[in-house]
Amino acid sequence: MAPEVPGYEVLGLLGQGGFGVVYQARQLAVGREVALKVDSRVLVSERDQRRFVREVTSAGALSGHPHVAHVYDAGCCATAARTWCWSCAPAGRWPTACARAR
Repeated sequence: MAPEVPGYEVLGLLGQGGFGVVYQARQLAVGREVALKVDSRVLVSERDQRRFVREVTSAGALSGHPHVAHVYDAGCCATAARTWCWSCAPAGRWPTACARAR
């Protein structure tokens, strides 16, 4: 079941792994398609929460590089899980998009 994340409409599942689930979604404020990661890690302590902010900030600093997904937003959904909003490759998969660009 897709989570309810304020400001996003979840359109479908893109993939999942050890650290979370990635959904195809629409960012409602600007009407663009994005990849929305819902982090599965439990971030209870202040230290864990600071680490999440550092990860998002570091990934955001790399935005603009042609081979790195752009970070648009980060936050929290109704279940208190942390969320990341990334640019979404047109085909929904970065390896496919990168292979086409060569």
